[in-house]
Amino acid sequence: MAPQWQPRGRPLVHNLDSLTRAVEECDRQFREYAGSGRGRDKVGDEAISRISFREAKSLYVTNAKSRVEIARASGLAIKRLISNRDNQPVHFATLTPVEFVVPVDQAHRFDIGLLREWTTRQLWGFDYVGTVEAAYYAITEVQAVAPRPAVSWHVHAIIYGATSERVELLEQSINAHHHALLGKDAARISRLEVADALARVYYMLKPCQSRHRTWKRIRKTGGVAMDQNKDAIRPGEYAKMVGVFADRTFDSFLVAGGSAGQFWPEILERTRRRLRQRYNAEQARIQQLIDGH
Repeated sequence: MAPQWQPRGRPLVHNLDSLTRAVEECDRQFREYAGSGRGRDKVGDEAISRISFREAKSLYVTNAKSRVEIARASGLAIKRLISNRDNQPVHFATLTPVEFVVPVDQAHRFDIGLLREWTTRQLWGFDYVGTVEAAYYAITEVQAVAPRPAVSWHVHAIIYGATSERVELLEQSINAHHHALLGKDAARISRLEVADALARVYYMLKPCQSRHRTWKRIRKTGGVAMDQNKDAIRPGEYAKMVGVFADRTFDSFLVAGGSAGQFWPEILERTRRRLRQRYNAEQARIQQLIDGH
């Protein structure tokens, strides 16, 4: 029998503790679903293997410990990166071009490199650190087909060291040439206080917690409008996203440019080293217990 789904809110991810709780909750629900009668036939052994502690050092996107440790290292590093900028403005960008919305049954084949290259072109000349994220749409219209589940591949980025006027021109330029689902702006950029930048790093690295839905609505004044909302993702839907991520690792989900070009390679190396040390220490502890008996 499948575990009963309980509606839950989407806790705000704004620090390492809240991110850890969100990651652990998604991981717990996925394990329960994978072990249920309904989920056992839909979740393969490889997907289960990738979320194990043993595989954390491989930095699979679906691995909870990998995600938490990358977030831990990123939080410390972003503070140093931005605090050395003499109070220059910091901005947070969300880029959601509709070109990268694909049906969920095709999303596992999506080439993330295309979105990373697009981001590089749009943010050329800026200093930034960001991540690729995949949003689950339970119901939407994609590529003029009947409403069906889809994945919106998009980017979050922290832009630093550029004036607000320059960033505003960037936002206008992107929106002049690209749009998001429902015809909305593809770029949304807001100014941050330096202290808030750390919270956005954790937000960028959160797991897939939500599902979105879009639908047509007939206006009272005539014509058709499109509406959208979101709520907590269900375990079966999260399992679909695990399938979308498949064997992808975090290095393919990270973007950076300008003076931050080496930000992620250093974070990933530090994370791999820490996870190897933790795994080896745990194996040594287990061996000691075995030898003690």
